[in-house]
Formats: sequence, structure tokens, C-alpha cells
Amino acid sequence: MTEEIYPMPSFPTRVVRDLQESSKFYQEALGFKHIFAMPGPGGKPALVHLRWLKYADLLLASPGDSQNYLAQHFIDGGF
Repeated sequence: MTEEIYPMPSFPTRVVRDLQESSKFYQEALGFKHIFAMPGPGGKPALVHLRWLKYADLLLASPGDSQNYLAQHFIDGGF
């Protein structure tokens, strides 16, 4: 089934340590659907777009090589 694509002005983004495991958790434990993954350097996913319900989307992002202050301090709610 193809998911509907529609404009959203903003939605939450979580920077996570393990993108694959976090995506799996949101899908299997919480019922989110995978919309797309954006590859980063080397082709490994750097961003995953998930959807729970219409207008209830979530982006999961990996911190990457050049972490900024927020990414360093908010990974997995680390503050």
C-alpha cells in the first residue's frame, strides 16, 4: 500500500544512536509505518520518515560525523 504524501509544516525529529533499531522499535512496538529513508554518506540511511496516523509523522535522524550542540546533548533524551 502506498502512503499518501501531503504537506506538513513541521513534525518532530529525534536524533537517535541506532537509526535501524529505533526505526524497528517505532514500527513493531508502536505501530508506525515506514514512509522513506534518506541515504547519507556511504549509502547508509541518515534519516527515516515514519508515520503513525495521518498528520502524526516522525523523523528519526542519525547524529552523523559533525554533531552539533543539540544533537550531542539531546540524543535519546540525554539531557
